[in-house]
Order: sequence, then structure tokens, then C-alpha cells
Amino acid sequence: MEEKKNSPDKGMAWKIAAIAAGVLLLLFIGLFAGSVNKAKKLADENEQLVQSNENYEKELAAASTAPAQTEPAASEQVTAAEQPAERLSPEEILAHWNDSALAKQQLSEYVKDVTDENSPNFIPEHDRIAVFDLDGTLFSETNPCYFDHCLLLYRVLEDPDYTDKASDYELDTCAKILQWIQDGEYPENMDVDHGRCIASSFAGMTLREFEDYVEKFGSQPAPGYDGMTRGESLYLPMLEILDVLDEYGFTSYVVSGTDRIITRGGLRNTLPLPVNRIIGSDETLVATGQGDTDGLKYQFTQDDRLITGGDFIIKNLKMNKVSAIEREIGIHPVLSFGNTTGDQSMADYTLTNPKYRSLAFMLCCDDLDREYGKISKAEKMVELCGEHNWIPVSMKNDWTTIYAEGVVKDPGVGLDNYTKLYEEYKYRLDAMKEKALPEYEYPGPELFYTIVYDYLKNEFGASCADNDVCIPCPVIIGENDDDREDIRLYGNFLVKGYDLNGDCLDIKTTDGFWGCLHIKTTDEGYEVTDFEKLDVKEDPEFSSVDEIFDEYADVFRKSFADYDLENETMSHIIANYVYANSLEITGFQNEDWKKVSLPEQNIDSFYSVLDPAA
Repeated sequence: MEEKKNSPDKGMAWKIAAIAAGVLLLLFIGLFAGSVNKAKKLADENEQLVQSNENYEKELAAASTAPAQTEPAASEQVTAAEQPAERLSPEEILAHWNDSALAKQQLSEYVKDVTDENSPNFIPEHDRIAVFDLDGTLFSETNPCYFDHCLLLYRVLEDPDYTDKASDYELDTCAKILQWIQDGEYPENMDVDHGRCIASSFAGMTLREFEDYVEKFGSQPAPGYDGMTRGESLYLPMLEILDVLDEYGFTSYVVSGTDRIITRGGLRNTLPLPVNRIIGSDETLVATGQGDTDGLKYQFTQDDRLITGGDFIIKNLKMNKVSAIEREIGIHPVLSFGNTTGDQSMADYTLTNPKYRSLAFMLCCDDLDREYGKISKAEKMVELCGEHNWIPVSMKNDWTTIYAEGVVKDPGVGLDNYTKLYEEYKYRLDAMKEKALPEYEYPGPELFYTIVYDYLKNEFGASCADNDVCIPCPVIIGENDDDREDIRLYGNFLVKGYDLNGDCLDIKTTDGFWGCLHIKTTDEGYEVTDFEKLDVKEDPEFSSVDEIFDEYADVFRKSFADYDLENETMSHIIANYVYANSLEITGFQNEDWKKVSLPEQNIDSFYSVLDPAA
């Protein structure tokens, strides 16, 4: 048979097949090598697993030959190092409380109840909020008075770097504090006076400088005691309550009337709470380059530092404590601890918690041997506890000690210094008694407005008869004198009573109404014939506005809550009164507002008429 030759097509096919075979061989070799490596890795892992299983089987075999034992609970299957320490009971932590103390018993029972997951009163940790007053609750207020008041006395009267700079207002306030130390009567308006003076006397310090200053002051020996400093003047049994609450998952806050920066600095090393859980009275804070620029118009720069601004904002007492709790904590507390009616709102607010069982405790300073107690004050607090369902705490009967070991009450330590200061500055008290503000008289040249002011004083002045001065404040928004027999004056016709505090007039009373004053021309001048009042209580919907204000009804609607317009008008009126009587008054203030500084005396701008077209 004749041998056939390979055709070109078949030759090409053979080459392709050869190349493909080579590629497949290489691929196989690569895959094989990878599989070998992977297999080796798996083998190593398996070997480890087998070894582990063999070890485990040996342990089981050993266990089977050991004496039979009850299988431990899951919680017990941990090493000794992992075993959690057994929690102390509240009674054990409250070691300096008498076992017979009702407050100790009730607090201990409460804590165990609300932290027991099986209890119907169980409170999750997130909601276990406790609020504490500071002075007289955690911290002494009797050496010889509140820490922050003693601080002001030192700053204004004894600090060689500041005494020459102190204002008359600061000196007068300190004289009042010294009087209070002598007779035990808390001065009227002291809450605001003291807050303002703290703000002004420490103005310009950085927060760190302020805190360091207070800490240094707190390192002084505590007057009236032997064995502790001012900053160490904490009640040991109350610190044990903080320990109990911390042990059982509560979060505790200080809600104090003391300035918060003072509290941070003075108790920096002695109060076991972080600074973000200290809430107190407030003063302004500004940037070093800010000056008088409003914070909404100034941007903090990298060259700035934060300093105290010199203005008092708010005293954190009474209802202000409740507002602060809601603003800064945001969770309704379940426990409250206080000692005065300044803590009453906080205590009652705590007891209104609709979600959880809550308690409020009040300390009664009734110990005359270890502390400077006041029996009448303590008895009054016990009475209030019965009325409000608070739990009283007797320092005398409930505590085995008040301060740390070795601290002894000693009236011979440091208290005489305050008597010397009182003798040195009581002349200012006598001078203040002689001061009397002159009666307000309209200083302008216009007879028309003299009639208006006299009418307001006669109509509403009785409401501020007990104040230092009564000043009318008509905020005029419109006038129609087309008919001289019925000149109509539209506005807010107010009278305000002021008490003098240093260089500031405090608004204490306000009376008057929005409405239309009708005035006619007479041979003698003018006479008020009628006053159409808008009584907001009787007409909350303002249904009579159009009838009373005529063409100025829309202007009224714009102006009704315009407190800037009211303050501007009032500042001009007071400025002219101050100028006319040569008084050293620089501003006025409502207790809840920032102080309003007075402009220069200017009779022409002493009342404001709002442009109806505005």
C-alpha cells in the first residue's frame, strides 16, 4: 500500500495540539505545586487540631478517673484571675453610718431593689441618675460660711494682687458677707450680689488660672477645724454614698449653687467625680481677643485663649437646678440629696419621676459637738421632710463621724480672722444704711410727658412701694394728636420697682399694661382722661387689639414681645435719672437676664417712638 503524506492542514493541527498539551502540562504543574502547598498547610492545621483533640481526650480520661464532682456552673468556669470580686453590700460600704439610721436602711434597701433584674422596680444603668447639692450636702458650709463666699472675701479683702483693684460694689458685698458670719442672717439679694462679684473680681483669668487659684485657696487650713484643709472639708459618710452608687451602677452629678469653675478647682483633688459631672452657677466665658463683641459675631482663633468674661449669668438654685438637670443631664434623676430649700425644687422634681421608684434625702445640720450645727434650721428641715416625703439625715444621730479621721472641731482655729475683717469693714455697712435713692421725677422739658409719668406713678406705683425706687417706663409705639381734646398715646405703660445692688438696679416688681392712653388739652396743660388696657389674662387671643390700637394694631403685634425695645427705653430713662441725681449706677438687671449697661444721659432720646412703617 502506498504511504500517504501528511497534508498542510494536518501538520498545522498537530502543532496546535502540541502547544496546547504544553500549556496544559505547565498549568497542571502549577496547580499541583499550589495544591501541595495548600495541602501541606491543611495538614499542619489538622495536625494541630489532632494534637488538641488528643490533649482534650487525655483531660477527659483523667477526669473520668478522678472522684465524681458536680459540674461547675458556666460562671464558675473561669480562672481565679478572671473571677470578679464579690460586690460589697450597701450596708458594708456605709461604714460610718449607724445601723439604726433610717436613711441608711432606706437607701440600702432601695439600691438593692432597683438594681435587681428580677425586681419590678428594676432600673437600667442608663437611667440610674443621682443628683447632689454641694455645700451642706457633700461639703462643709460652716467654716465659717460657704467656700465660694470665703473665696470672695479672700480675693477682695486679703489678696495683695487684687485688694487695690476691688470695686465699691465688691467691698460692700464682702461687708455684707462678714455681717452674715457674725449674725447668721443671710443677706437679701446675696445670691446675685455674690455671683456678680465673683465674675468681676476674677475677670480675665484663663480657666486653668482660675482653677489653680481656687485650688491654692482650698489648700489653706479650714477655719474652725483642726486637721483638714478647706478643700478636704467633705463629709465622709456622704462620700460613702457616692461609693455605694458607683458600686451599683449609678451615675452621680453635683448640681450646686457654687460657681462650677470654683467647684472644679477647689475640689479638684478631693471630690471623686469627673469635671463633666459638676454643674454649678455660671459666668460668661470669652476669647482673649473678643472684647465686647457678641459671641455670634466673633470667631475663636488659634491665637485666642478662653478667659472669664466678668459677667454673672445665673445662680443655680431652686428652679434653676431643675432646668440645669434637664439641659445638662437630660435624664430624670431617681435619687436626690440636698440640705436646704434651695434644693427643694430638685428634690421634688426627682420624686415626680413617673417611670421609676425614686427617693429624695435632706441633710439636717444638727450636730453641735463635731460641727457648727443650727438646731432651729435642722428642725425646720425635718418638718419640711414630713411635708414633702423627703428622707431626713441627722448628722448627729446617723453618722459615727463627719469628717476624716483626726479632724476635730476647734473654734480657736482661724475664725478670729473674720471677726477682725468685720471690725475693719463694718463702716461700709453703716454707710449703706444711710444710702437712699431719690424719688424718680421726669427730667425732660416736655409737660406732656410729665403728665404721663405722674399718671403711671399714681396708677401703678403702689406695687413697688417697698422697693428702693419706682420708675415709670412707657414704651411708646405710636401717637395720634389730630384731636387735641383726645390725644391718643399707644404703647406699653409700665412701672418698675428697683432695689439698688452696688452699682446696679435690680428689677424687683413690674406693673402696668399695653393699651391706649387718652389725654386732653386743658388750660393748665394736659390731663389723662382714660386708659384703654389690653389685659392679656382676660384677652389672651388679643381680640380687642384692633379696637384699642387702631392704625397701630400691626405695630403692637410686632412690638408685644420686643424686650430689646423695652430695655432700650428703660436704659434711657434710668440714665437720665442717674445723671440728674449724680448717682454711681452703671446698669440695671432682671434676675434672669444679663446686666444692661446704661447709655450716656440724653433727654432727647429718653423715650422711643417706633416707626409704624417699620
